[in-house]
Amino acid sequence: MQEITSKFTNHLKEALAKSLALVVASKQQTVHPIHLLWALLDQRDSIAAKLLVQAGVQRKNLDEYLAQQTAINELPTTIPNLSEETKIILEKAVVTATAHQHSFISTEHLLAGILQVQPDEITHFFAKTSVDMQTLQLQLKQTLALTVQIPLSPNREQDDAMFESDESLDIERALDYFAKDLTNTEYQKNQTPVIGRDQEIARVCTILGRKTKNNPVLVGDPGVGKSAIVEGLAQRITKNSIDSLKGHKVYALNLASLIAGTMYRGSFEARLQQLIDELRNEPKSILFIDELHTIVGSGSNQGSLDAANILKPALARGEIRCIGATTYEEYKKWIESDGALERRFQKISVEEPSKEETRAILSGVKQSYGKHHGVRYSDAIIDYVLDLAEEHFPDKRFPDKAIDILDEIGSYARNQNKEIKTITQSLVIEALSQATGISTQTIKRQTKQVLGDLDKTLKKNVLSQDKIIDNIVHHLKRAHAGLANTKKPLSSFLFVGPSGVGKTELAKQIAKAFFNGSRPLLRLDMSEYKEAFNASKLLGAPAGYVGYKDTNVLADHVRNYPRSVILFDEIEKAHPDIHNLLLQILEEGSIRDASGRELSFGQSIVILTSNAGRELFEKGSMGFGSEETLKSQNVRSALEDILRPELMNRLDDICVFDKLDDQTLIQIANKKLDELTQRIKEKGLLCEMSREIAGTIVKLSLKKLGARGIDRTITQHIEPIILDAIIASKRIKTCTICCKNDGFVLK
Repeated sequence: MQEITSKFTNHLKEALAKSLALVVASKQQTVHPIHLLWALLDQRDSIAAKLLVQAGVQRKNLDEYLAQQTAINELPTTIPNLSEETKIILEKAVVTATAHQHSFISTEHLLAGILQVQPDEITHFFAKTSVDMQTLQLQLKQTLALTVQIPLSPNREQDDAMFESDESLDIERALDYFAKDLTNTEYQKNQTPVIGRDQEIARVCTILGRKTKNNPVLVGDPGVGKSAIVEGLAQRITKNSIDSLKGHKVYALNLASLIAGTMYRGSFEARLQQLIDELRNEPKSILFIDELHTIVGSGSNQGSLDAANILKPALARGEIRCIGATTYEEYKKWIESDGALERRFQKISVEEPSKEETRAILSGVKQSYGKHHGVRYSDAIIDYVLDLAEEHFPDKRFPDKAIDILDEIGSYARNQNKEIKTITQSLVIEALSQATGISTQTIKRQTKQVLGDLDKTLKKNVLSQDKIIDNIVHHLKRAHAGLANTKKPLSSFLFVGPSGVGKTELAKQIAKAFFNGSRPLLRLDMSEYKEAFNASKLLGAPAGYVGYKDTNVLADHVRNYPRSVILFDEIEKAHPDIHNLLLQILEEGSIRDASGRELSFGQSIVILTSNAGRELFEKGSMGFGSEETLKSQNVRSALEDILRPELMNRLDDICVFDKLDDQTLIQIANKKLDELTQRIKEKGLLCEMSREIAGTIVKLSLKKLGARGIDRTITQHIEPIILDAIIASKRIKTCTICCKNDGFVLK
């Protein structure tokens, strides 16, 4: 008896206790079925109560009916007895739970017992209150069918009697129904072979062989091949390549199927518990849960346990072995924040494979994809695909992005009208252009061509800094040729000079011309990072601190846009912690964020700017020869007061910008006026500027502000005149602005 009552759910226990309390309060001696019905209706969140309410059973009507019954009942007692019908109902409840393979007994089973026995007083009450018992029976039958742990085998003919026990009930194993056997030879026939990842698979095997905490979790960016590692493990087990795991099976859990149909409390727990029992009884079984974070909160309903809490005891005792896979963000948010769950798993970081490793992977899978699409991929095409994936999809990860292109090309070729047997470069460009919307010209654009024209492009947009531009292009060519340290950033520079000489503008133009991406530049204003606590904005706060789950400016950008310029503007204003961060970036080419994820700067250009030694620039032009060398040395001395020598020594070049002369400022003024007239033209107004305007603008501008002074003068003196012309554009279609008495007038 004790074994049976241990299976009672809290709802059922409360219902039985309330039925006894009702009898005592009513000064009666016996618990009758009508008292059970009242107690079930009182459990508002239970399955039985919901079904009774849907059928039209009202608490008010039942209270009135009970009041009439109490008036003609027995003498009071302190210890009520169970009527014979009540005992039979309880027995029927147990039988119903057993028939449906439930490991629990709840309110729906007790209601099933009542409807099977059909006591006279309840039948009379239903008839009196117009409750259709047959409809209630049908609803309960459907509910019990939904809460069966494993659906009945399709070959079984179900008995119309919904509550009868059937000992010959043919039930599938939970593992067979809710999981896929990855070691099954038939399944593996249609799978692509897994290439590489020997180190990660070996680490998984080591953790699986432990006595306790033998549950590895693969953590990495989307697309790096976490699930493929488990597939590779299963393939090696099937081939008997792993002695310690011979005869083992790897089951991939389908959590959606496990949850489906478990709308009521207790049914999900029953399904999952059965699956755990089967894993426990099959020692050579390994459970694989892809997207491991989804077990947190899954299946919980009205206060019941979720999948994570149900799994914890079995994982802690080493009764079952489980492999998980999730991303860094989800691991940080859901697993790491639950210490009890985190300590049951052993974390394995899965890094993005290198370009060479991805080439080996593509060479291994190209035959499988070629056979599927009826095409051939040459080694040259594999190399071309790798280059395109690296350049045009920096926010995605190898090998997934390269395999996606390979698959896309094959599908595109197969759908062409003409027969295509061998993939060509032109076909790759067409397929990629159609899939992404990137123009074919942009796809054809290669880094070698960009570097060839880069100096001309930069000199056209940034004036009077030709020597600096030549040095920058030299370093970029050196990095592209592979002569520079590949572990460091692509290039790193410190731009020093007074305000308005083009330091920030040159960084923007490098980003635009060299990377040409959607977000080629990240500008970090170091005046916002004067305090130590602000450094956490870049990489994230440690676990447990405020802002732990917030977005991180630098980490998120580099992760999603690795091919970009990272600009640390006015570095002298930054806290020393930022300098320490830069030391690591410039020396190692990578850092780890608060989640422990590695951030690589190998494809980034790091630029620092500073106004250090600006008083030196106010003395006039540096000129040439020894004077220029002397002033550069003085600037370096000024930098040493604000930057540590080891930081400056790690930079590829320190570029000293001199003040802009009048002729250069006039050129800049003309350039900005041309841009302004083009914007006005789009408003329907043709505006001409007289030749002397640029010189007057330079004369009115503060020369120490450089190009920024020109912007300010145009905003204050030219734009108000144009604004009046635009407002009057209904009458004026063209206008001319000229100089008058060191001012400007509209003609």
